[in-house]
Amino acid sequence: MMQSKTNVLLVIGVLFVSILSATTGNFFWVSSTQGTPTSIFGPSSGGGLVPTVNPPFVSQNEYLIYSREGLSLGGNALVEGSVSLLNGSPMTFSGEKKFIQGKLVVENPGVNGFTYFKNEYQDYVESTIEQVPFNEPVCCTDFDLGFAFIEVDEEENIGNKETAEVSEDTYYQDGLYVGNGGTLKILSGTSEDVTVLLFSDLTVKGDIVIEGSGFVILKVMVTLTVEGDVYWNTFPNVNPGSEGDPKNLLVLYEGTEYSQTGGRINGYLCFSDSVTSVKLAGNMILNGALYAPKATVEVNGTVGVSQWMYGTTFDIKGTVNVYP
Repeated sequence: MMQSKTNVLLVIGVLFVSILSATTGNFFWVSSTQGTPTSIFGPSSGGGLVPTVNPPFVSQNEYLIYSREGLSLGGNALVEGSVSLLNGSPMTFSGEKKFIQGKLVVENPGVNGFTYFKNEYQDYVESTIEQVPFNEPVCCTDFDLGFAFIEVDEEENIGNKETAEVSEDTYYQDGLYVGNGGTLKILSGTSEDVTVLLFSDLTVKGDIVIEGSGFVILKVMVTLTVEGDVYWNTFPNVNPGSEGDPKNLLVLYEGTEYSQTGGRINGYLCFSDSVTSVKLAGNMILNGALYAPKATVEVNGTVGVSQWMYGTTFDIKGTVNVYP
């Protein structure tokens, strides 16, 4: 039976008291350290939980890439959009072409000043170079939700052509393995529902399907491994061509590195400060955003992004374009 959470604030209060007064081990309280967790509960003016309207991130579409510490582009590298930099150093362009198809903006151009920065890099930028404040994207990398989780104390494996359904908040203490050809189907309920899956480790070689219009949070605490042409919040084997709403999926990750080659994710990847390396390759689509403020983001192949990517620095040898 789908767990109802329409009165989520009341549930939080009750469970918080339970946490303080009991030691059953069946409750988990997750504190927020970044982002705007109150947006999980709806607009500031009230109105309750409206996750598909006020998901826990701030979408900013003006720039395709947000980088804190410069860029490295070479060879076949191409950014088919605009780039925003906090610091304009270090910058490396290997070749002679317009690597950035949009505009390039920078807050701190370096010790030589903005005029030098503009003259140095204008040949690599299709549009203008401007000096403007760095408007850092925001993503809730944690959340203030306290729920009773169903505990799975052994690693669960979903094999080839197997489908496992889950509709309750679940904690996979020893991890979950979704094998090649396997499918994890999350029954998310209505737009008023929130489903939270908590993993020590998550390995995905198959697909993750969300059936319903509820908001799904996947939180991985140690290792997130993605291999093969995977699909998250899409329905390639259930209803080909049908896509899930990216606002219905938030992936939180507290490991150290992440890599993906190919595949498609309809959702938002929000990584904690512990993640220092993100590698994206192949023909990949991220219908959402990537938030990895402390990571070096490497791009090989072609990556389509509908919102934005945010990292400490970017090493791009492939193409980053606006999807669709």
